[in-house]
Amino acid sequence: MDEVITCKCGNQAWVIGEMGARCSRCNYWIPCTDGFYQECREQMEQDPRLTRKRQGSHNEKAKDGAEENAIQK
Repeated sequence: MDEVITCKCGNQAWVIGEMGARCSRCNYWIPCTDGFYQECREQMEQDPRLTRKRQGSHNEKAKDGAEENAIQK
C-alpha cells in the first residue's frame, strides 16, 4: 500500500472505481487485474460498494463468476 503509482502524465492521484483506478488528471485507466495494482483489487474485495457490476442488481449470488463475466464482455 505504500507504493505510489505515477501516471504517464506525472500525476499520482487516482480515483478508485468499480473495475480499476482512473487518473484524476488525464483519466488514464488502470484495470484492477494488473498485478501491480493488487491493493485496488484487495480493496474491492473487502468493500461491497466497490464490487458493483454494470449488469444490475443480480450480483448477490454470483461473486466468483461475476468478475470473469464482466471482463469477457
